[in-house]
Amino acid sequence: MNGPGSDPGGLRRASGAAPGQNERIIWIAFLISPVIYLVVGRVVLGGDGVSAKVPALPVFLVGLLLALAALAAPRFIPRGEPAGDAVVPPARILSWAIDESVSIAGFVGFFLGALSLAAFLLFALVSMGLIWLHRPGG
Repeated sequence: MNGPGSDPGGLRRASGAAPGQNERIIWIAFLISPVIYLVVGRVVLGGDGVSAKVPALPVFLVGLLLALAALAAPRFIPRGEPAGDAVVPPARILSWAIDESVSIAGFVGFFLGALSLAAFLLFALVSMGLIWLHRPGG
């Protein structure tokens, strides 16, 4: 069973995209997700949001804490190469997920009526800036 084609890893390497390309595709998906949240929020609520039932200050504090955590996280997450079948190091994906959580906080605040569309846009821009800061090769 040592003939041509017996190496399952050989087929995988030859048929798929390069690991760097896969990493860039995942990064782009994280980068555009805040835009998708903005579109969904605008379509569902029409841009005005709901009447303010939740104070905005806690939402802004959560967003600020998440942004600070996103800036600090790469220093504390162990770096390494992808293990086994992983295409991207899990540390990078975790970092991008923390970056994206800022826009999710804005999304939730907008749906709860604590944030206006403009404030939600600020959360999305901060999230996209953090994702850009942690881009592959950057």
